[in-house]
Amino acid sequence: MKLARAVEDYIERKQSAGCKYTSPGRILRSFSRQLGNVALASIVPAQVSAFLNGPRTGVPTWRCKHGTLRVFFEYWALRGRVKTSPLPPNVPKCPSIFVPHIYSHAELHRLLDATAISQRGRSCVMDARTFRTLLLFLYGTGMRLGEAVKLKCGEVDLNTGVITVRDTKFYKSRLVPRSETHLCSPSADCLVQTRSRCATPTPRALNISGACRAEVNTEIPNHDA
Repeated sequence: MKLARAVEDYIERKQSAGCKYTSPGRILRSFSRQLGNVALASIVPAQVSAFLNGPRTGVPTWRCKHGTLRVFFEYWALRGRVKTSPLPPNVPKCPSIFVPHIYSHAELHRLLDATAISQRGRSCVMDARTFRTLLLFLYGTGMRLGEAVKLKCGEVDLNTGVITVRDTKFYKSRLVPRSETHLCSPSADCLVQTRSRCATPTPRALNISGACRAEVNTEIPNHDA
């Protein structure tokens, strides 16, 4: 079996099972282009290492490439197309550069006060009130930025205090409760459109482009940290 066919068959198999497989698919196709249409069983560790150690490849990218190729070759090894995996055995450790920080209430107030200034530029696509609401919402729920900006009005249930996040990471959905006693509990109210003047049938909860309007109340209690 040729590498190009093995890659396309594998991607098709993944997608038929319901996976988008976008980023891993790009890695496999890039690997196929670099090696050429060689026989799958003829690939040696030196060729794989050359791909893994390509230009501008940091440790996280290296590990992502390695993980994609590892399961790819395991798949074909189980089907008798290759005898052993040609991947290098040693995987470099990924250094942790993330330092967690919990904002105090005083820090959060200063951050929110700065939104009025930061959003004055003409290039800003989000007004200050919406940006303030977004920061409060992210702080109060722990949701990812992409999840918050895609949130639709019907996915925020104020009666039960539950937010439905659909088709998120790994293509799964989950429920996010909000606490009534939390500093940012009003932020969920801010995201819900209370008027019916919407330009789209499934309006976003956040008024980013100005196409949909919402009643906004972004005041937060002035508690000490």
